[in-house]
Amino acid sequence: MKRPWTLLISPVVPDAQGTGIQRRAWMWASELSRSYDLVTLVINGAPVNVGGPSAVPGKMIVVAPDARSNRWWKRYTWRRPMPAAFHDVVRELPADPPHQIIVFRLEVLPVIHWLPIHWHDRLDIDIDDWESQKYRGFIWMALRYRQWRESASYCQFYCLSRITERAAVLLARVIYIAAAEDAKVLARKHPRAQVIPLPNRIVALSEGLPEHRHPQSASLLFVGDLRYLPNRDAIYWFVNNALPRLLKSHPQLTFYVVGDATEELARFLKAAPLVWAGRLPDLRDAYANTAIAIAPLRGGSGTKFKILEAWLYHRAVVATSHAVRGLGVSPGIHALVADDVDTFVAACQLLLDDESRRHRIAEAGHRLAHENFML
Repeated sequence: MKRPWTLLISPVVPDAQGTGIQRRAWMWASELSRSYDLVTLVINGAPVNVGGPSAVPGKMIVVAPDARSNRWWKRYTWRRPMPAAFHDVVRELPADPPHQIIVFRLEVLPVIHWLPIHWHDRLDIDIDDWESQKYRGFIWMALRYRQWRESASYCQFYCLSRITERAAVLLARVIYIAAAEDAKVLARKHPRAQVIPLPNRIVALSEGLPEHRHPQSASLLFVGDLRYLPNRDAIYWFVNNALPRLLKSHPQLTFYVVGDATEELARFLKAAPLVWAGRLPDLRDAYANTAIAIAPLRGGSGTKFKILEAWLYHRAVVATSHAVRGLGVSPGIHALVADDVDTFVAACQLLLDDESRRHRIAEAGHRLAHENFML
C-alpha cells in the first residue's frame, strides 16, 4: 500500500552534522521520512551538496530565491522564489494533497500562498527560535557595544518578526517552537493557537567518541559560530571578566575557542590569552583535549546545540541559565549554572579542582541527552 506523502519547506538543506538550523531541519526530515514519503522543498540560493552521509531522505527539490527581491527582504533573509520557477516545482509534486505541510522557519512562510489553496488546512509551522524575542535581545546587545546602526536594524527586524508571527498563528494548525519557556509565553499571547514545544535533537555519535575520562590538565572549551551576536557577546564577556580571574587561580589553564569569527573579533581573539582554532570540521579532538565546556550566553533563543554536543562528548558544562533553557537541566546535577561573573568563575574553579564531581556532572548530562534529545 502506498504511503501518504508530506511536504517539508525549508530555507536550508537538512544536514545532521551542519549548523544549528541545518540540524533542526534534519530532525524534521528524519522524523517525517519514517512514516511518510517525504518531499523536501529547499528555497536557497547557496551551492547545495546533496550527497554524503547526511543525504536527505526522500526527494529534495532546491529552488533559488528571487534575485530581484528588494534589499530589505534580502537583509531579512526571506526566501521568495521566482513565481514561474516555483509553479514549475508545484507541478512536480504529487497531485493528491500531502498528509502534512511543515514550514520550517518563518522566512519561507510566503511560499505557502503559492501552493494549492485546498492544501492550506494541512499547514503546521516550526518557527524554531522565537524571532521577535531574539531580535529584542539583539537590540540591547548591540546598544551595549554602541553599535547604533545594527541596533536600528534589529528594531526593524523585531517589528517585522512580530507581524509574521501573528500571521503564522492565524495560518497554521500547530506552531512548534524549540524552548518550552517560549511556548508557554507564546500560548498566553495567542490563546487560540496550539503551541507545542519541540526541543532540538541530534544524531548520536556512532564512533570516534573521546575516552570518557576527563583530561588532567586545566582546560576550557567554547564552541560556536562567533559571527552570531550572542556567541560574540559571550566571548567578550567571558574573556574580559572571567578569564583573568581563572588564570590567576589556575595559571596553567588553557582556554580553547572554536568557531568562525568576524574580523574584529578575530583580532581580539589573537591578542587574548587563549587558543583560537577557527572552524573545525571535526570536533572530536577539541573535546578530547578539554575538561569543561562553557556556554556563557546572555542572549539568543531556542535550545542550544552546543550544550547537547558537550553532553554527547561526556563533558561537564558550566553555563548561564539562558544557555540551558528548554533542556530540563537540574542545576548542580546536569550542569553548573551561573549568571554572574563571581558564580561563573567559582563554578569553573570547582570543576577544574574536583575531577570526580566533573565526571558525575558530565555523565548525568550525557544520560539526559540520550534520554530526551537523540534522534
